[in-house]
Amino acid sequence: GGWGMGFNKLSYIDGTFCVGNKAATEAEVRDFVTTNRNYLYTEFFHPAEEWAKINPVIHTLRILMLNEDGVNPTTVASYFRFAVSDDSGVTKNDDSKSNFNLPREPGLRLFNVPFDPKTGTYGVSTGKPSILLSYNAGRMDTDIHPDSGTYVDGKIEEWSQLEEMLKQMAIRLAPVEWLGYDLCMTDKGPKLMEINSHSGCTYLQMFTPYRKHEVLALYFEKKLAAIDALDEAGIRARNGIPR
Repeated sequence: GGWGMGFNKLSYIDGTFCVGNKAATEAEVRDFVTTNRNYLYTEFFHPAEEWAKINPVIHTLRILMLNEDGVNPTTVASYFRFAVSDDSGVTKNDDSKSNFNLPREPGLRLFNVPFDPKTGTYGVSTGKPSILLSYNAGRMDTDIHPDSGTYVDGKIEEWSQLEEMLKQMAIRLAPVEWLGYDLCMTDKGPKLMEINSHSGCTYLQMFTPYRKHEVLALYFEKKLAAIDALDEAGIRARNGIPR
């Protein structure tokens, strides 16, 4: 699943089996499962109506939480990501794939939306524009999803309860001080998909620059000072940590 790759969808709709939204026989589905024994098989998520209007492919709400002392987790950065077409206008409504395209090839784009963890609002209500990133055209600020034409503005009403759940999880995972939660708002309620250690700092900082954030600025100052204070043995030991 890294970089949005390696996702597949198995389904059975109106008497037809599908692999990746393409018709398949029952034998082909069984063969897929047998061949890919090390794959993780999970529930398939569909976005709730409010978010499906923006794009029918499941979105990602990235919540970066810092829990430096193990008992006082704090939400420090966040954003929504929605699937979007490429520059040719081919709409990315194939829900058998990830909503993420790393824009390193001509034509690829990303659509990222601001989220305010203090209020639970997203889009226009945060006071910040959404960002359309294009390999070809660079950055464009907008309040409208380029495919659906939907005006992106809303609020997660149950956000305070969701954030409290994430904080309690962070406390249970106290040795891990840096958690990039991935959530989505589904037709069956909010779901937590995964927790990332490398949490997309490039995109988070388009809305929340780390070195300008009151908590993160101090956090990284301390980390950089600790690195600068390492002797040669400490540097070798740090460089030997598998990543």
